Amino acid sequence: MEIDVRRIGDLAAEDLSAWRRLLDEGPCTVSPFVTPRFAELVDRCRGGVRVGVLADAGRTVGFFPYQLRGERHAVPVGWPMSDMQAVVVAPGYDWCPRAALASCGLTTWEFDHLLMTGGVRPDIAFAVEPSPYIDLSGGFEAYRRARREAGSKKLKQIGRKARKMEREVGPLTFTLNDRDPEAFAKLAEWKSGKFRQTGVFDLFEWEWVPRLLRAVLDESSDELTGWLSTLRCEGRLVAADLGMRTGPTLASWFTGYDTSLHEHGPGHILSVRVAEAAAAAGVTRIDLGKGPEDYKWSFTDRFDEVAEGAVDLRPFATELRRGFDGVTRKLKRSAWADRVRQPVRRLKAIRRSWERLPGTDLSSPGVG
Repeated sequence: MEIDVRRIGDLAAEDLSAWRRLLDEGPCTVSPFVTPRFAELVDRCRGGVRVGVLADAGRTVGFFPYQLRGERHAVPVGWPMSDMQAVVVAPGYDWCPRAALASCGLTTWEFDHLLMTGGVRPDIAFAVEPSPYIDLSGGFEAYRRARREAGSKKLKQIGRKARKMEREVGPLTFTLNDRDPEAFAKLAEWKSGKFRQTGVFDLFEWEWVPRLLRAVLDESSDELTGWLSTLRCEGRLVAADLGMRTGPTLASWFTGYDTSLHEHGPGHILSVRVAEAAAAAGVTRIDLGKGPEDYKWSFTDRFDEVAEGAVDLRPFATELRRGFDGVTRKLKRSAWADRVRQPVRRLKAIRRSWERLPGTDLSSPGVG
């Protein structure tokens, strides 16, 4: 295996075409997060994106995209906002992660939503978890019927709540691709407030985050299109969802709603209307992203397997990471979970507030 490391902006047109072709041909889910265009947008807004071009006997067989978090430390492109991660390789090609790191001049590669396809070996995963998605391959009515037959009453309950909201609050208006800049600003305000309320680091403190979200929203191409879906009640914005579409796949990325209307479930009403409209527009699956939220599993029982783990060329560091991860997971399932959750979140928030990419000025897009 030969690896040529390049900046994403230095890839030739034929490289980008090969990347897209491998996505179409391979077993990897074609998510917006693993496309060349997403990597280009992240690099423009944040910097630090590199791509290891894998070749075998002079033939390009794969692409290993990553984000520099340190001089020799790699994370997925757009981390920690990348809900799907992958190494894009030709079907049947067996690549070696440790050899890839060495060839790229890296010591460590961390990941948390890595698809267990494309030659990814189970031994590099600390844990494998489900990443749910809504299957719309048969259309929305087929999806609705399948959920009913599975015993789920969620869609019916949401329908009742929507009718109740219209009676008590006012008529609802849904827009699939809303270009109102005030809607985006309100969504960012809701999400930032939610982060702070729950003690999670507010991603909007990183200047590149709103830049990237706006860049995605402005993107409209066959490879990647930003969709801001909104729900209004008598003209007042009550819920919004920023997603990305690639081909038949829509990734639901950032969702927020007016918490003063929580009892009516405007976020769930919006999710159902997005699914219905997306299916009519040719979308066959909506990725919901890995996470413990119960509502995701009330919408679906379909999922991909994604891994959380790391590859480190220092054996002791690998075992230390694996052991720490195991202790953390046991603690989350223990009776102490609620007591330690908030202190741990505050520590993570403090650490991330100081985090910077070496050699990258986050206030200047497209450098590094």
